[in-house]
Amino acid sequence: MDTQVLTIVFGLGVISHAFWTIRGRIKESYGRLLLCFGGAFLIPLIIYVEGGYGGIFHYYIFTYLLSFAFIFSLTFREEILPEISEKNILSMTIIFWFLLLIHGLPRILIPISFPVFIVLLMPTAGSLLLAFTKNKLGFYPKVFFYAWFLLAMVFTTCSYFSTGDVSFFTDTTASRTVNLLDVFLAGMVFMYLISITAPLMGLIAEKHHEEWMENARILARKYSNEQLKTATSIRIIVFQGGILALNYYLHLLPDSLLINIWIIFLPQLTKLNEPVKNTRTVR
Repeated sequence: MDTQVLTIVFGLGVISHAFWTIRGRIKESYGRLLLCFGGAFLIPLIIYVEGGYGGIFHYYIFTYLLSFAFIFSLTFREEILPEISEKNILSMTIIFWFLLLIHGLPRILIPISFPVFIVLLMPTAGSLLLAFTKNKLGFYPKVFFYAWFLLAMVFTTCSYFSTGDVSFFTDTTASRTVNLLDVFLAGMVFMYLISITAPLMGLIAEKHHEEWMENARILARKYSNEQLKTATSIRIIVFQGGILALNYYLHLLPDSLLINIWIIFLPQLTKLNEPVKNTRTVR
């Protein structure tokens, strides 16, 4: 399939998810949307003037989409930052380790990377502890687990660009094997992942304490006060882990397509069980 067509379909996924995240606020956001769509032309225009891509059209489209995603994420930052709960953290931890085991484990186990592997076990253990206990989290633990959720999502992004169905941007032979639905969903996930990277960058790069605290407060406010029942946690691990493992061995769907569906649609359409409410206060 033509690479330019796939790039446009990917772009439709990006823009569709952007509008979905601000549904209900579109009429009052025309000015900011105009800024996003117009401002995104700047970087590809500069590259075009400099002759950077040598006339490869889909590179310009992707650069525009990348610029749009970042500008949109910064402009609508607090509106689109997702509210997460213990269920989201547990689910994302499962996806993180699935991708790490099938794509990154040989590299992470070499001696120079082994300390990184050990460090990753710490938030993983914390996520499991959250899922199976009824602990009241304070301000900083909420920020920590939200940051872990964001880091796991960023890792997922990197996995898509190295192994997923967005490889057609740089590998023309890959465009022969991907399908339009997978590319469209990849565009939606790409927009979602870029949108949650902005607050993580604010935590890592911000040098001023007051600004850092404001970024942290936003994350803490977006951490839900809901807790999982133990039985629900077990079902999530068995069901989601089982589906991912079964699909990996039977090749029923591309791994990237299955994870796209999991990240975008499952939180919207499926509730494995109603969590037990537990009030937590943010200091």
